[in-house]
Amino acid sequence: MFICIFASFTNFINLNNAEGYFYPYTLTTNKDHYFMDEFIEINASWFLTYEQETEICYFQIRIFDLQNTLIWNSSKYHEISSIENNYVIHHLNNISIKDFNLSFKNISTSIIITLFYHYLQYVPPIEITEYCLNKTIEIQKKELICELEGLRNEIFYSEQLDLQISFFDFENKTFLSNYNCRVEINKSNTFFFRKKYIVNNSIFTQSIISTIDNMSIGLNILNITILGFNIYQKKSFFFSFNVNRSPTKIKLIEYKNNIKPDDDFYLKIFHYYINNNSEIPIINQSITLQFKQSDYVLYEIINSTDINGIVQFKISNQELNFFNSINILNISILFGGNQFFSNNTLILSLNILKQSFPTELILFLSLSSIIFIPILIVLIKRLIIKNKTVQLGDITINY
Repeated sequence: MFICIFASFTNFINLNNAEGYFYPYTLTTNKDHYFMDEFIEINASWFLTYEQETEICYFQIRIFDLQNTLIWNSSKYHEISSIENNYVIHHLNNISIKDFNLSFKNISTSIIITLFYHYLQYVPPIEITEYCLNKTIEIQKKELICELEGLRNEIFYSEQLDLQISFFDFENKTFLSNYNCRVEINKSNTFFFRKKYIVNNSIFTQSIISTIDNMSIGLNILNITILGFNIYQKKSFFFSFNVNRSPTKIKLIEYKNNIKPDDDFYLKIFHYYINNNSEIPIINQSITLQFKQSDYVLYEIINSTDINGIVQFKISNQELNFFNSINILNISILFGGNQFFSNNTLILSLNILKQSFPTELILFLSLSSIIFIPILIVLIKRLIIKNKTVQLGDITINY
């Protein structure tokens, strides 16, 4: 060790015919283990006497780190004790550990507190230095607990994180305030989001992390780190969550479920997803339309959504000649999905109206036949009877 351990002393030490005498009594601290935000209470006492005109003599408290670097020292105490009154000099020092420039390989380190003695005589020149007493104490960084609310295990692409982050001092049982914080989101060591925040309150709320801009589909890692605090153990808090493909939605805009075989077919639909309670169009995506009877596909056509998320299907009746032989069809609108949006299928029913007389016309004709046919028969009979010519036979007249 760099410190010369004071071995043993008699009641007083004579300094090679010099007049100065010293004797260290105590060097104590109020604890043996400290945290970085605490104060060390050093209690030291000694006896000191010397000739002030020809000698310089003082005690001093010095603190060294493990690299033999002086990190703190007290003032020089020159006060002379009294032999007659058995007067011992006593000094109490309260020292903030935060003022030390300590380096940590782990979460703790040690410092050595020493009582240093210095003597200087002018004639003949004599100089003596002694490290009389020493005490080793442990300095430990405090442990923080990160409390996180608002993170779910599963979220959908297009949603956003609404996080409440707070750091809890496990030793003091209090929430930390006035600190810098870094929030990161990454996947496979690729960072999608990284931002530093200055937090003045005990609870930090961050609600603008969008999955669209700052995350990737699959497993994502949220990393929260407190910055610039030598008091606390440097530690990153990791949380994992899955980002799933966003569900897609389909809305019918224009569609007729009853058509005639010679009609053209027209369908207009809107594809979108929900983001922050708003309908966001899914653009430039392929949409497939199928006419099906049972599970058999009779006709298929593919189109794409425009910048408004709308896709239109216009099919002439010449391409749908199978309408003449079918009464009911199923229509499937298929979106196969992509890396961000899930697939979706909309099933519609289509009725093919055959060419026939309307029911109203049939009823009208039936009623008309019931009423007008008898009238027609009567009229015909009257006309026939009125216009009938009777041929008389020979008539004999007797007088």
